[in-house]
Amino acid sequence: MKYLIYITLLLAIRLQIYAQGNLWQLTDTSSCSTILFNHADSLFVGHNLDESYEVPGLVIVNPRGVTKREVSFADFDTTLSKSKIQWKSKYGSIVYSSLGKEFIDGGMNEAGLYIGEMTLADTKYIMDSNLIKMTDLSWMQYILDNFESVNEVIKDLSHVTIDGPSLWHFFVSDKTGDAAVIEFIDGKLIVYRKNKMPVLALCNTSYHKELDRLRGYANYGGNKKLDLNIEGNDTRFLWAAVMLNDSSMTKNVKNSIRYTFKILKQLSGNSNQWSIVYDLKKMRMYFNTNNARQIRYIDFADFDFSEKSAVMVLDIRRNLEGNVSKYFIKFDDSINNEYIDKFIKACPYNDDKDKNRVFSFFSNSAKEIVIKK
Repeated sequence: MKYLIYITLLLAIRLQIYAQGNLWQLTDTSSCSTILFNHADSLFVGHNLDESYEVPGLVIVNPRGVTKREVSFADFDTTLSKSKIQWKSKYGSIVYSSLGKEFIDGGMNEAGLYIGEMTLADTKYIMDSNLIKMTDLSWMQYILDNFESVNEVIKDLSHVTIDGPSLWHFFVSDKTGDAAVIEFIDGKLIVYRKNKMPVLALCNTSYHKELDRLRGYANYGGNKKLDLNIEGNDTRFLWAAVMLNDSSMTKNVKNSIRYTFKILKQLSGNSNQWSIVYDLKKMRMYFNTNNARQIRYIDFADFDFSEKSAVMVLDIRRNLEGNVSKYFIKFDDSINNEYIDKFIKACPYNDDKDKNRVFSFFSNSAKEIVIKK
């Protein structure tokens, strides 16, 4: 549902027919979840993409040393505006994307920094004209290109922010175990970390509302029993609190990766499309998809991230098993266009003319972001 919201708002806002509040009913409150599992010497970020229809996508290997520029939501349906910021990517990354290169859903860079998004209907981005603005999806790639720590990401938000139609909040973590939730509520930046983030999880409710609910349970200020038998509306954050923080659940864990996928399965709905896990210390990506539940994995060490090396891609839904690094192929614009087109056709939005506008924006912008390879 989140992609239908994204495409609908992308078109509606540009046509100035969007009235705030009219599309809230489209929000699927079971759409995505992210967790950070820190156990013994292991550190795993896990992410679920849940969607009501089949979501195509790519795993993309990006090299460092590429000069890029920003693309703003203001560039939709217009010629590209004059660049306000340029950068040369300091870090390579392995990302997952449903809208092609540069417009990612999340990923991790070679410094061990992860970022990913989830739906949050309360989102309202900052309107400060003094801040440099980037589209939501391309901002995440910008983060992975430039930074190695959560501290750096938070600091950079003082001069670069997000625009676009998404209703999203973001989970960021690094290989030291630091993590943060980034939200934009009522046009203001809100960040949760350290002692303000007692549960290292994020779903589709604002973090402060999740904490307010959690305070009614034992060990968090209340008396109610907290376990996996809790019933009610969207209990995923409460389940995550149990599976991440309850020592009776974690003390006997012998296989951390298997347990991370177990948490993701608990948090997923009946419409899970992708489950993705990054090992932030051993630099490995694991994933499965609803058409192929066997685990595939990719080692960062299997790829050349040096300047001038090729961008490599793999269909995330390809039915493989084990180490799939050898199945990656060189990226080109035709592959990018193929997968943007697949995504737009899969999204249940019926106006072909509008779909062509969306295709043109993402296809052209992916090329215009890159100034020098």
